[in-house]
Amino acid sequence: MNSLHGQILESIFNLSMLQILAIVKNNISGNLPSSIANGLPDLEGLYIDGNRLSGKLPGCISNFSKLIKLDLEDNSFSGHVPMNIGNLQNLRRLNFAWNQLTNDPSMLKLDFLISLKNCRQLKQI
Repeated sequence: MNSLHGQILESIFNLSMLQILAIVKNNISGNLPSSIANGLPDLEGLYIDGNRLSGKLPGCISNFSKLIKLDLEDNSFSGHVPMNIGNLQNLRRLNFAWNQLTNDPSMLKLDFLISLKNCRQLKQI
């Protein structure tokens, strides 16, 4: 909750011991890198809400095997919710409200919710 500007540097996603990444309510812009999950094997909380991030949600978010809370609220993400989001089996909270996400027209409405059946600890969407 500062006045940070600019883009998220990919190097922050190589802090292998990091458990929580919170960059909340700033003016961070750009896209999430497609390699976001490669160097953060122990990440449990990803909070990047309230910024100006845009683009598609990278499918590799599902590689955060220890992720408990994912908060992407109040950005400008667009495109479809990745169907593999259900691979986050430890997920308890999922929030991507206030974005421009859409459903895949070739599938049933809100079909990504079906993929969340593997997230047995999920308490908030």
